[in-house]
Amino acid sequence: MRLYHASLNLRVLQWYAQRFPNSKLNVLRSFGLLDKDSSHFCTDWRNKLDSLILDSGTWTLNNTNDQTLRKKLTLDNYSAYLSKVGQYFDFYFNFDSDFSDNGFHTNLTNLKELERAGYHPVPVIHNIHNIHGNEIGYYKDRGYKHVALGSSQIKSIKTLRDAMGKLMKANIKVHLFGNTSFKFLSSSPIHSCDSTAWANKGSYGYINYWNPKKKGLFKCDGIYMDEYLNVDKKVKITFKNYEFRKDLESYLGKELGITFQDLLGNDGAHYKRLVNLHYYVKLERIINAIHRKTF
Repeated sequence: MRLYHASLNLRVLQWYAQRFPNSKLNVLRSFGLLDKDSSHFCTDWRNKLDSLILDSGTWTLNNTNDQTLRKKLTLDNYSAYLSKVGQYFDFYFNFDSDFSDNGFHTNLTNLKELERAGYHPVPVIHNIHNIHGNEIGYYKDRGYKHVALGSSQIKSIKTLRDAMGKLMKANIKVHLFGNTSFKFLSSSPIHSCDSTAWANKGSYGYINYWNPKKKGLFKCDGIYMDEYLNVDKKVKITFKNYEFRKDLESYLGKELGITFQDLLGNDGAHYKRLVNLHYYVKLERIINAIHRKTF
């Protein structure tokens, strides 16, 4: 399985490449969030990545109120962008503009238009059930070998396994959108997934630590960095009260070269994101170890 890091910026990539020169990241860039770093990922920093993929930006299209941005996120503009830089990506996704349960026809029309233009986007399945058009059946019957699951219907391990079972029988590789939950990833041999959790959790003051001393298969501790006085009462583990604080500080220092002061300093959000990025790199390796017999 490959775990793709979304919303990664060049500064983070440069730091990680310097700290871990023998470990290349998997990165997802989005057509909906193009910035000055985008071209660098495709050209001068491409050799620092293990894999680079492109999201069509439709999640942004469906979740932004910025009308200027919405006008830019069109099928025609996406197609034009692919004509310029599509060759730099290992794969890219369909312009699945309709996220509803009955959006199959719209999304399929977009897929066919991109295919007629000579592109090979990965289809995105939003409805895993046999209503409003059998999406899974359609791609199985027509020999597609790579699809993505972007369905909001996948709310349990059972629904994921049901969908995965149908696709795996046809030897179809599956990308799972926006989900790096340990219980989901460990339950099925997913080909790839992506998440912005490495960045989001750091922004809210949390770091993730894979604690080898924790009992059970899932050994992640989420630790709040004591940044504010009025901490949510639901927060159970903070850096100050963390039972394994010495182990954590040793890990941060020896493996990442990061101190407690770094995490709380003026650039604290950046350092917390680095800690979380490395956690998800480790998580990818752990999940692959769990599924080793199936890969």
